[in-house]
Amino acid sequence: MTYRVIQDKLLKQGHKISIGSISHVVNSKEKIRQAKVSGLPQSKDNRPPIVRNPGNMRKVARYVSNVNPLSQRAIERKLGTSHTTVNKIIQGDLAMQTSKKHRRHTLKDRHKKNRKTNARKLYERHLAGKRSEFTMTLEETYFYIQDCSGERRIFFTNDRNLEVTPVMNKKEKFGEKIMIGGAITGRGALPLFKVPHNVKGNSHYYVSEVLKPLLDV
Repeated sequence: MTYRVIQDKLLKQGHKISIGSISHVVNSKEKIRQAKVSGLPQSKDNRPPIVRNPGNMRKVARYVSNVNPLSQRAIERKLGTSHTTVNKIIQGDLAMQTSKKHRRHTLKDRHKKNRKTNARKLYERHLAGKRSEFTMTLEETYFYIQDCSGERRIFFTNDRNLEVTPVMNKKEKFGEKIMIGGAITGRGALPLFKVPHNVKGNSHYYVSEVLKPLLDV
């Protein structure tokens, strides 16, 4: 008798049972019952072991409670389970929040010593006293722009009698990101400026297009 036939007969009797439940009863409970009656060794349940058990929860809690916790990928390798299970243990069972671990450069002792020496020399030679007023530090970063091509509505109103169709025009085409530069001097911060796309960053361009406009402010 197939599982579908058993399910149909039970449904006619008013019992709605899934095929999975019928399979579990036939392959597990019925075999154990027959083994008890016949005096044979009882077969073990072949279901996969439960990974979200108290032991693994304690391990995950120990891994994520350190000052520098392990990543979820590292924890899943230690437990031999999936990334989804580790995430459910952290957020569901332990009620903790997850955050992305960014890769950073590891500083060795000699690197720290070298940076300390260079920082002291920088202060003594260029920043001590009133010399910091004429010092400038420059840094640049990317600003990412998404979905800015073409025209789109940027004004919404419930007034149907208002005849206005504001749009946002994008004339420049500089891809999905632009480079923005900024500088801080001893007299304060300078306005941000945009670095043109595909510019040749040589010394001539840096002096004429970056340093001179900043110093003229």
